[in-house]
Amino acid sequence: MNKNIVFIAVLILLIGGGGYYWWSSSHSDKNQANGMAGHMGGPTSVSTFEVKQNTISVSYELPGRVTPYKQSQVRPQVAGIITERLFEEGTNV
Repeated sequence: MNKNIVFIAVLILLIGGGGYYWWSSSHSDKNQANGMAGHMGGPTSVSTFEVKQNTISVSYELPGRVTPYKQSQVRPQVAGIITERLFEEGTNV
């Protein structure tokens, strides 16, 4: 009994798929024929524009970083904790 149900289900799928393939192929041929007939009617309208020569200046803005040529570090010469900094960063010391 179980084998008969599987056989019938496969048969229904095959018949349904074949019918759909036949239906879609016959309709696509008609659509292609109708599409070609529409293009045989006359010239297709197009839009045009005039090209003019012009000078354009090209400029680039790129992000970047500047690194100094020489660097110095201020360190204490004795052991301990630095409690106060008597200079501002970026100024001459």
